[in-house]
Amino acid sequence: TITLPADIAALEGERRGTNNPTALFARTDFILNQSNTLSLQYTYARLRGENFSFESPRQDAAESTNYTRTTDSHAPKGSLITILNPNLINEIRAQVATDNRLEDPNADAPQASITGFGTLGGDPGRPRSFKSTRYQVTDNLTWNAGAHRLRFGFDLNISRVEQQRESNIQGRWDYENRTISGVNVTGIENFIARRPRRFRQTIAGFNPEELIFRGTQKESALFVQDKFDLARGLSVNAGFRWESQVQPQPARSFPGLPQTARIPSDTKMFQPRLGLAWNVGNNGKTVIRLSSGLFAARTPANLLQRVFTNNGATTLLVDISESTACRNSTDSNRAGCLLRGPNALITYPNVITTLPAAFTFLARPRVFGFDGDFKNPRSFQASASIEHRLTDDLTFSATYTRNATWNLQRRIDKNLFAPTINAAGFPIFPTTRPIANVQVLSINESTAHSTYDALNLSLTRRFARKFQFQTHYTWARNNDDDSNERNFSAERTLNPFALKAEAGPSKQDVRHNLNVSGLFDLGRGFTASGIIVTRSGFPYTAVIATDQQNDNNDDNDRPVINGRVAGRNSFRQPYFFDLDMRLLKAFKFSETKRLELSVEAFNVTRNSNRNFGNDAISEYGVPTASGGPSVATFGQPIFAPSTARFGGPRQVQLGVRFKF
Repeated sequence: TITLPADIAALEGERRGTNNPTALFARTDFILNQSNTLSLQYTYARLRGENFSFESPRQDAAESTNYTRTTDSHAPKGSLITILNPNLINEIRAQVATDNRLEDPNADAPQASITGFGTLGGDPGRPRSFKSTRYQVTDNLTWNAGAHRLRFGFDLNISRVEQQRESNIQGRWDYENRTISGVNVTGIENFIARRPRRFRQTIAGFNPEELIFRGTQKESALFVQDKFDLARGLSVNAGFRWESQVQPQPARSFPGLPQTARIPSDTKMFQPRLGLAWNVGNNGKTVIRLSSGLFAARTPANLLQRVFTNNGATTLLVDISESTACRNSTDSNRAGCLLRGPNALITYPNVITTLPAAFTFLARPRVFGFDGDFKNPRSFQASASIEHRLTDDLTFSATYTRNATWNLQRRIDKNLFAPTINAAGFPIFPTTRPIANVQVLSINESTAHSTYDALNLSLTRRFARKFQFQTHYTWARNNDDDSNERNFSAERTLNPFALKAEAGPSKQDVRHNLNVSGLFDLGRGFTASGIIVTRSGFPYTAVIATDQQNDNNDDNDRPVINGRVAGRNSFRQPYFFDLDMRLLKAFKFSETKRLELSVEAFNVTRNSNRNFGNDAISEYGVPTASGGPSVATFGQPIFAPSTARFGGPRQVQLGVRFKF
């Protein structure tokens, strides 16, 4: 019912984004003598992208909220293979790899997010910078000792990281989507300044330089492996691997909270592995393979930063919410009107430059830490397969895979009293906190778990009589109780006191997956090929995107549907279908010179392939005046793949390749 002011209406329309990468690669090999071969390699990559987050052709955010990304990476590396004697070979490799990224916002201004309408202003979470330098040395020794083929080795990694990333560093204003009768709305500032709901900003607590996280991760590994024949046609692979990851430690901590003072290292990652291969009948027609083992994963430095820069001492998160009494009234003089009216502590488009004394009772920090028992993830993986040659050209295989992973990272608020559960199963938390001088206590735990079971059937025809094809079908089931990946901000657990209730399909759960590919030699230098990839839909979680639980978390509130609160990943996205085709014409000039011209078409059928993004989240609706969710936007796939993403809009690509 509001006519948009001209300056807001002018923000609509098409905008241009770029993504321009450059990559260079060079390699040379030297045969130093009969026993030593030296390989040297160098890789360089750079990228510049303007309006880089235009991943979707449909946006509800102004261009000013976007950013420019620039990156560059250098990676020199070398290896030396030495034949010590006919039964002993050593390979040593070393590399130095750098990765530098910078993200500059289009506007140095706070963001204004209007629920159900759109987003104006700048990007609150930028500028960001990421810098990493990795030093790596590995050595592998292979020893053929009679019937045994033994391998020993070590791997050393030192990663020096520097990261600047803060939530709401430029400030963020949240507004309700309500009309105000009798108000003449003109201009952006007047339009969005009527109903502020919340203001958030991160400011430096001591030295602004401490907003930059700097640390060094030290990783080491040892392994031993043996391959031998247990009987004719039956071979065994047995191995054991040990890994260690030592984490950097923060210089400051929050008084009385040991979780902010120490990041646990993991030096006990023991990983045995065993595999069997049986050539049934010793005729090469049927092979049975069995394998199992324990595998460990590293903890990325991205999870460490906030313990350094958001521990309640280094930075301070100002979070001011307007009271219900003020929001439901047009009288800005009422109590609780902290964000509007003559007595407002701060008004749009202002942000905090210094912390006034009046803010001290509101500026309780969000504090990040690590649980003292935190460990790196472990997974038990096992598989069994049978491969049978039906004819000289046709092979069939069936594989069952089981993967159970525990110690997965999750982050939850540990500064909450137990909630009251209403009739719909929706938790409502008390407004008071166990630790009075802390708002949200975000603790990284290694308590999440996942399971994966899959049956894969494959039919492969090798190239013969001018064509070949491969067909793979997979039925799978992937369940977990937390699907986050390198979580930096969002915490989507509905109730930290009921973690088992989060169990359900993983956001990567795909029940049916079919891939078909083929290549045909048409003669006269022409080759046609194609691939079909289709699968059933990923799950997604419905959310309402505003805090209805009194936990100061906008990310975990789910709608009540048919009288019950919606479960995590309880809905399914549309299915996926992609057909890519290529036609190639080759011209052969000599035994060593060949020219190839190609035309490739991607997503030939123009399937829409709508999805809800990497986080598998769909906003269910906006809060109504009564505080409950509406159904205005439920189920609408408001995001779709960009032209740079697999399965996006139909594209045609022309190529030329000269081999010599």
